[in-house]
Amino acid sequence: MDELEPRQGLGADYEIVKNDLQYKSDPSQVSQHHAKQKEEMGLQNVDVAYNPNYVVSLAVDRDGIVWAGTWGGAWPASTERASQLHRCDGLPGNHVFMLHLDRKGQLWIGTNNGLARRGPDGKFARMTTHDGLFTDAVFSMDTAADGTLWVGGYGGVARIRGTQDATQQGSR
Repeated sequence: MDELEPRQGLGADYEIVKNDLQYKSDPSQVSQHHAKQKEEMGLQNVDVAYNPNYVVSLAVDRDGIVWAGTWGGAWPASTERASQLHRCDGLPGNHVFMLHLDRKGQLWIGTNNGLARRGPDGKFARMTTHDGLFTDAVFSMDTAADGTLWVGGYGGVARIRGTQDATQQGSR
């Protein structure tokens, strides 16, 4: 089995994302497991919810690239160049909870601060509650047989009809 070691660069470095972290409570204050992991990574002085090596979502695109979502952004894990994507690259948030590939092969990234669709040019179209999402914390997504996208998060589900310009067509 091939493994990617934590030092090979999972989530973004703390210095890059420290000003954009939403969750301020530090799980290492109540969990020995979290405290030990932070110490192993040299992050024991970081007192917020940040652990770039927590891979919480995976998706494989049509090119066979494995995408990983972490507490420090998203990254193409199976490529030679593992560059992380985070807020400064256009993601709505740095805590990536969900990755989904729709029937057109578009990558959708659910974060703590909204949903993003990665276009062919690598740029992100973003969607939040202002665009029709039920919540900005997006934890799940799936595509129905008719192409409708269903997005789940805190307290409910949103339906996105059609993906021509899905960032304009959210509905609850």
